[in-house]
Amino acid sequence: MKYIMTTALLMFFLAGKIPAQVIDFEIETTDAGDDLINITITMSGNNYASDISLWDKEPWNNGKEIKSVKDIEIQVYTFENLPKDNYIVIVTDSNGNSRGKPAGFSDNNE
Repeated sequence: MKYIMTTALLMFFLAGKIPAQVIDFEIETTDAGDDLINITITMSGNNYASDISLWDKEPWNNGKEIKSVKDIEIQVYTFENLPKDNYIVIVTDSNGNSRGKPAGFSDNNE
């Protein structure tokens, strides 16, 4: 019984010390012609995305979700034939960890 209690307390203590998993991914924007672009998201390492969403600006800044893919296990995904503009890509892994990055292309960047 003492062994079980000690083990349980040790696990409880260590649970607060385990660092959260960091989601990392690369974004590549390519020209699709006719003022359109493709945005490709590639997960780093052995990480898999479960949800990927594309926003017109940050969700906390009154952004609107434009496109999304949900409940997937994928390392590479491409949003195709988007108007040349700036976007926010938000990736969520199967553990519920999320990260957003800017993506896209606008006339202001030319």
